[in-house]
Amino acid sequence: PQPTAIAAPAPTAAPQTVTAAASDNQANGESRAFPVPTQNPTGRKVFAHYFTPYPLSLDNLPADRDYYTVNYLNPNGEGGKFAASGGLLRDRPIPRQPLAGNYALADARTELQQAKQSGIDGFTLNLLDHDGVNWRRAQNMLTAADEDGGFTIVPMPDMTTIGWLNPDQMADLVQQVGNHRSAYRLPDGRLVLSPFYADKKNVDYWKATIAALQARGIQVAFMPTFVDWPADAKGFAQISYGFSMWGGRSPANTYDVYASQVKAMGLKWMQPVAVQDQRPVAGVYDEAVNRSEEHTSELQSPFYLV
Repeated sequence: PQPTAIAAPAPTAAPQTVTAAASDNQANGESRAFPVPTQNPTGRKVFAHYFTPYPLSLDNLPADRDYYTVNYLNPNGEGGKFAASGGLLRDRPIPRQPLAGNYALADARTELQQAKQSGIDGFTLNLLDHDGVNWRRAQNMLTAADEDGGFTIVPMPDMTTIGWLNPDQMADLVQQVGNHRSAYRLPDGRLVLSPFYADKKNVDYWKATIAALQARGIQVAFMPTFVDWPADAKGFAQISYGFSMWGGRSPANTYDVYASQVKAMGLKWMQPVAVQDQRPVAGVYDEAVNRSEEHTSELQSPFYLV
């Protein structure tokens, strides 16, 4: 998921690199340094998909007895409902010590800074609900981005969980994100909207949603992220600024054919890039060339704009 500018000119000077040490949240206190480019020679924006169910901490407890350890990583956790797959997860965010005060907001600030240090421009913020715990986590990330001022957020309603909202309700949800100053807008002021699994709804649904937003004074640059290439791609093109696909989990899945079709329509293309995908509970594990050195530049971020 990508946030900030679409086609800045390439810098005249060679890109500089700095060394960023990711030590604050290391359980063992080690400092692991890695080079981070300070300039993006392509001018494209990089957005990471932010998924609210797995923040740095779910309960602010010490790592040896927090929810990740006791339930998500434990084959017998959550009453053993994931025992058949050996537990829900195989990894977790790097543990930290319990924090005083609003730990969830503090964690959102930390995750935002970690993303910036990795060369990411913003998040496509997955919106799983509109009033529950995941919505509160989304609000924390928006607040952190508002405070930062140098990081932007693209609203990404997840149609697998909130596809039941009618167009007016969807417009209400998007407007709440758009009211934040960190919401990603194009230079002409349009709010970029990139729903996940947009093809779960038809073109008429999105036309009605866009019209509902316009009635609220919000102009939208609609950039649907498809799971399957829609049969009515031309219909979507008539209301869209650009297209994207959720993408495969291999460097071989470049989506060149789709990218060419989209550009031929006169639209922007948001290229998906994924390092790997492991979902033990579903019996799925895809690894993208083990992040080998020759693919590092391609795979370090989930999405970028072309």
